[in-house]
Amino acid sequence: MPIYLTERDVAEFLDMPSAIKALRGAFVACARGEATIIPRTRWQFGKRRLNVMGAGIASQARYALKSYGSSAYHVLLFPARDCWP
Repeated sequence: MPIYLTERDVAEFLDMPSAIKALRGAFVACARGEATIIPRTRWQFGKRRLNVMGAGIASQARYALKSYGSSAYHVLLFPARDCWP
């Protein structure tokens, strides 16, 4: 079941030191080959563009996808057990 969070929700539950710590851990895992980052892909639709990127970390069994256009974006988080049997 999806949970929709606004930017206000995220600001309430996530502080900057925690975000920096999480990002640092993700980049270290990627450098060690323990995580995968799919670089941004841009799809052009006339004058519009859709940007998509993804990442996953096997040790935490988490995967994510971010997509955005010119102003709105969506981040989808998946536990690995829901992605692959």
